[in-house]
Amino acid sequence: MDILFLTAETSVLMEEWGTFTHFSVALSKSLRCLGHSVTVCLPYSPVLDTNGLLMVRRLTTLVLEIEGQSVELTVLDGKLASQVDIIAIGGIERFPEGAQKEIRRQGSPLSLEVTRSFLLFARASLELIKQRTVSGFSFDIVHCDGWQTAPFPLFLNQFYQTQRNFICPKTVLTVHHEVDHQWFSCTALDALFPDLFHSDQRQKIWWVEEGITNVDAVTSNSEAHRERIEQKLEESFAAYKAERGTTATIRCGIDYSLWNPAIDPALVVRYDAEDPTHKANCKIALQEEYGFECEVDAPLLLTILYRISNEEKSLFLSTLRKAVDKVDFSLIISTFPSSSFLSEEIDELVSLSRGKIICVPTVDSTLLHRLIAGADIALIPAYPKRLRDMPLWFQRYGALPVAYASHGMHEMIIDCDEKFENGTGFLFYEKRVSHFLKAIERALAAKQSPRWPTLVRQAMKLDLSWDRPARQYEQLYRLLLRRTSDGLENDRSRRGGLNQSR
Repeated sequence: MDILFLTAETSVLMEEWGTFTHFSVALSKSLRCLGHSVTVCLPYSPVLDTNGLLMVRRLTTLVLEIEGQSVELTVLDGKLASQVDIIAIGGIERFPEGAQKEIRRQGSPLSLEVTRSFLLFARASLELIKQRTVSGFSFDIVHCDGWQTAPFPLFLNQFYQTQRNFICPKTVLTVHHEVDHQWFSCTALDALFPDLFHSDQRQKIWWVEEGITNVDAVTSNSEAHRERIEQKLEESFAAYKAERGTTATIRCGIDYSLWNPAIDPALVVRYDAEDPTHKANCKIALQEEYGFECEVDAPLLLTILYRISNEEKSLFLSTLRKAVDKVDFSLIISTFPSSSFLSEEIDELVSLSRGKIICVPTVDSTLLHRLIAGADIALIPAYPKRLRDMPLWFQRYGALPVAYASHGMHEMIIDCDEKFENGTGFLFYEKRVSHFLKAIERALAAKQSPRWPTLVRQAMKLDLSWDRPARQYEQLYRLLLRRTSDGLENDRSRRGGLNQSR
């Protein structure tokens, strides 16, 4: 199969991590290993060049008619070490200044500038597909990654109405978590694409809703996310399931070439699930580096703060203030630039902890790997939306997570039983200080139990790779293509625009 991934966030993650860790690139790598031809298309960012990728600019440009004017976009080609092709579209103001805060702000529409960026990327992606089809090498599958790419199927279906002889690829939309507040105003959008929503009477449109209305299959990485989507977009989702019914929950994995303690070059000593004893050496190295008492049996906790809400911040800080006086532990708080607003509260907490807590800015992925490898227990005060694989990283490296059982977290973490015989982490089910503190106490009690090495091995032996998810996606792709070969092609003319009955 010839598969195209559309993603708008990979470059952003590279700017913060210095490496590819995103869904599209990780999944495309596994699909490439299964023998498929895979391409990832994304807006261009200079970080692609600084990350060691050789990007070659095409001589021909993409010319689009937008707002009654011709917009010329550059196209660059590259290739990852995994032999996955990269297409970067230049000239798109992907994330204008302040756009990240705007995207995360609930209750307000996306501005015209941000909306234009995502729609322009979707429109440019369609033009690339048209050019490739004309050359005789059409894509079989277009996989839209996240709500930012949800408008693409709408462009594709509208084009298919006017060009019925066009070989139309099957489309898949994967929704991760952003279904609550990414919407835009129809009135403001009329100036950009007047033919796109000209007959729609709604005042605002949800991005994910447009994807579900026009796509061939919808996937999510957890049952909890799928249920949230159904509740939020109940009418649209019901109509979609009645018409096509192709939905799937496929768990995400982690890239074992990046997240594997047995081969990780960042670690002081490498270890694996069969013999995790050398994890203690990684722990001792951290204790020495950050001034803790070098004691293997002393519990070392880690938390990675990345964009948490005020409610989650209050829960986290209040719990730790009580924990400092109640239980014995050492804690490393790892912060990113995006969590700088917590600096004052964290500094106060560190000063009150009497040496139990320190704060370490995470400057690169190497330090992050060392922190995870040296930790016994990982605290996850909030669901890491942008770093949703974080619980898997911890389990892979034998740092058992303590987390709130929401947003599918309970699907990634097996809550440990009272006898510490089975489990890969510790969950609490109410957002209260007492519940969070009790979960921490359970984890610390397990650390002192003779069953702790067994729990660590159980977590590290979980199959968290992309192999199984990649095969599940491959099966889904084949199902969609089989519909065409069996004469069960969806009538795209009926859904080439918005569902006007809504």
